[in-house]
Amino acid sequence: MSLWQHWHGLLVSCAAAGVVGLASVSPATAVEKSEDGRRSQKDAVSCAPPVIRDYERVLRRLPPITARPRKNGSLPFGPRGIFVHELRRRIYVPGDADGQKVRFELLPDTPGGRVFNLDWIVKGRVRAIDRRGRSRGTVDRAKWKFGRVGAAKLLQTVFGLRIPPRPGIYRAELTFDRGTTGRRIGRIAQYLRVVKPRVDARLRVIGDEVVPPGGVAHVQVENLGTRELLDGNSYELMREEGGAWVPARDDANVGPAISIGSRSIYGGLSGSCERVPIPSDAAAGRYRVSRLVVVGSNRRILHLSGTVRVG
Repeated sequence: MSLWQHWHGLLVSCAAAGVVGLASVSPATAVEKSEDGRRSQKDAVSCAPPVIRDYERVLRRLPPITARPRKNGSLPFGPRGIFVHELRRRIYVPGDADGQKVRFELLPDTPGGRVFNLDWIVKGRVRAIDRRGRSRGTVDRAKWKFGRVGAAKLLQTVFGLRIPPRPGIYRAELTFDRGTTGRRIGRIAQYLRVVKPRVDARLRVIGDEVVPPGGVAHVQVENLGTRELLDGNSYELMREEGGAWVPARDDANVGPAISIGSRSIYGGLSGSCERVPIPSDAAAGRYRVSRLVVVGSNRRILHLSGTVRVG
């Protein structure tokens, strides 16, 4: 079994186990610098911006939401030491993991023995809205009560609200009332968008059209679709010979060290620029850089490739 096949098996096993995290192999720096800090023209490349297809633009055109936590996540109406965290992005795709619920969680600053006397009634609601922010009906609602709550218990608190799979724009909102008086003390809200699942990815080869032997090519995964991609760390370098693709080297055809970890590339975003060293004894000709990515929760494997000329 080749090293390429071995990595393929690791990536599939990783996806099946639901392992998602930062890769242990650092991405390459797209623009190298000399010792005095100036750009080196040899390795200067133009990477794609982080956002290549802006699925959130329609949300930014809606009336601004003022009911938000502070920038550090703390609640302006809550006791000190409680923070709120929204667990998902603002773009939801039916079929992705947690793709059908918007989640907020409460985080105490100290998970120890502290007790909070909250006296809260929290009501959650998701509304379908139009492009002007006007309500088109409630699609889900829920209610939670809090009295005296320990920090450890609070750490396990998640407010989950269902989102329909129907593409559209929605507003998720939590209101906070005093349990003893019923007085409204605050609320937080967020816009979100449900989009159709679509797979559209490519491996972009960046930089010079011709790379010298011993030089470096740069590649970048671009996710133009809406489905989340899991991007590994390894690539395969092949050269064209007699109309067929053969390994660029006999002893090793895989670049960076293999890692079970993977990086998430959400819809509309680009991955990191990665270095692909060209062997110093590489013959002139056309070479293919290939990479495997996994599509979100359905574990479909995509084989992405791009070509570079060595000379």
